[in-house]
Amino acid sequence: MNNLTARVARLGFDRARFGFALRTGLAVCLAIGVAWALGLEHPQWAGMTVWAASLPTRGQLLAKSGSRLVGTLLGSLVGVAIVTAAAGQIPTLVIALSVWVAACVAMAHLLRGFVTYGAMLAGYSAALVALVGTAQHADMLALGIDRVLTALTGVLMALLVAWYFTPRSAEPTPERDLRLLAADTLVHLNAALTGTRLSAHQRQELMSRMAALDALLEMHGVSRESQRRQVRLSRLLLVAMVSLLIWRQPAPDGTRARALIDALERAIGALETGAPGAAVLKALQDALEHCRAIPSLALLQDLLERYRTLLERYLHQGAAQAPDAPTPPKGLPLVLHRDWIGAYQASVRALVVMLAVGGVWWASGSDVGAYMLLGTAVMTSLFSTFDSPVMTMRSVFIGHLLGAAGALACHWLVWPLATSATQQVLLIFPFVGLGIAIFAHRRLAAAAFDYNMVLLLLLQPIYPLSGSFLDSLLLVLGVLCAPLIGMAAYRLIYPVSAARRIRNLQTIMVHEIEGMAPRAETASSRLIWRARVYHRLLQLVRWADLVGNNHFPVVEWGLTILRLERVTRSLHALLAEPTLSPRVLRAVRLTLARIERLSEDPAAVQRALATTSARLERHGYRSEAGLLEMTATLLLENLSLFRPRSRG
Repeated sequence: MNNLTARVARLGFDRARFGFALRTGLAVCLAIGVAWALGLEHPQWAGMTVWAASLPTRGQLLAKSGSRLVGTLLGSLVGVAIVTAAAGQIPTLVIALSVWVAACVAMAHLLRGFVTYGAMLAGYSAALVALVGTAQHADMLALGIDRVLTALTGVLMALLVAWYFTPRSAEPTPERDLRLLAADTLVHLNAALTGTRLSAHQRQELMSRMAALDALLEMHGVSRESQRRQVRLSRLLLVAMVSLLIWRQPAPDGTRARALIDALERAIGALETGAPGAAVLKALQDALEHCRAIPSLALLQDLLERYRTLLERYLHQGAAQAPDAPTPPKGLPLVLHRDWIGAYQASVRALVVMLAVGGVWWASGSDVGAYMLLGTAVMTSLFSTFDSPVMTMRSVFIGHLLGAAGALACHWLVWPLATSATQQVLLIFPFVGLGIAIFAHRRLAAAAFDYNMVLLLLLQPIYPLSGSFLDSLLLVLGVLCAPLIGMAAYRLIYPVSAARRIRNLQTIMVHEIEGMAPRAETASSRLIWRARVYHRLLQLVRWADLVGNNHFPVVEWGLTILRLERVTRSLHALLAEPTLSPRVLRAVRLTLARIERLSEDPAAVQRALATTSARLERHGYRSEAGLLEMTATLLLENLSLFRPRSRG
């Protein structure tokens, strides 16, 4: 047995992946058989639903299946409404469908987790209902119900087969991993307090670990309530860690500062050695007491208190001996980044490309155009949130090619041997088995999903066979055009890459700082803004890692943005002082006006900060002058990060 396993492995097959593919393939065959027995029009599409809904853990399986079902139901209803309203007019159908898909793509970029998948599915499910087989249906409501029942059959079969083979969701955040991250964060904080020169590489590496954990928590599926609370607490704690990691101000010399550093050292040791939570929290409480006695560290006291509060909540909720531990006061809110620029760009891309392909369909009048438009809806929505859609399109095209070849082989080489439609359905199963083998092979795995989806999309069992091989070939060519259209779209219309996503997020953060300059923000709005900034820094470091060796200096960027926010807050506080001299008042207003145009001329902002700092110093505003001077120096060091760059 071991020799056989080793031989299979040498051929490139992965044993663990094969197990997942085998049970998924079994569910596919079962779903197709049940859908056929129920008399559904496209039973093979139930198998497509199984491939789309299957995931390795129960929690993820439930979450994705639920999102798929809701997305399919909503998309089917919209598809029926669009076809009914279009009344056979292709231009009306294309415009309405394009707008709907573009709206769903935008929502997919603004939502999170498996809900994103449901939003995308609502878009191309409407396309599936509206574009495939509608000409043969007079009752559009019955068609929509048929498509929903097909998806429901696939979801139920995926759950039924996979539930007993799929492990439960693992603990979302292993406590050991989170404790080590918490300890390493305090190590960097201690280095900052002692004035030690911090390693940019070490800070980046630590933030990369935080970003990886945050991305893992993002896709946590349905689970026990206790696990959902743990996920939320873990993400809040990660945000609090980021706020401490970018702290740069050294502590003043003195007994209290040395006691603060010693207390943090004890907390680090307790976290690293797995000491009881009480020991960790006691050391952090001592650090807080010493921090309160140092006026210049008032902001750090606030950050450290939130960090300790969240760590206490995390440790209490994970401790079996303290299930009824009191909930401490609420700390920094969990405010996640929403990609508004990416949502706009992705929706515009989907709208433009679908209208263009729809125009080709209208001009040609061929049914192949409907399949091209369906494929375009999938390509411009499903892959728009990927880190590198252009690279993904290459494996997608290979999968499409393999799936189309399998469909042609089944239709014209195998189905002629069938003597009934039931036999045609059964003869699909060997090609599903081939999909299992492709999925389990390391080199072909990236194309396996698309092989299975295209295979099942094209294999409509109809007995006796009709049409010609040329008709099938033209249909296949239309389907194969979709990934090529998608590749062109992702290259030419708002090209998608990690570097561009970094620039988009920079743009959002700079515009928010500009928006703070003309008006004073409330304390609650600034708290929400800071929480969102910390999460955005995790997003930035993840995309920076994808760029390769050319890492974006996330910590320096985040520190500069936060300092600029503190500057706007300080300057607005000065404007409220009735005794402010006219010269200082003019300097403050000029600096705010410069910050309002930060994206246009960051160098002017730096000069204004330096000039106003000197003027504030002369008029006795030493604390405000020090803040402006530090910010001017930091902005000068990172000026290149703010300069506009060419679109690429």
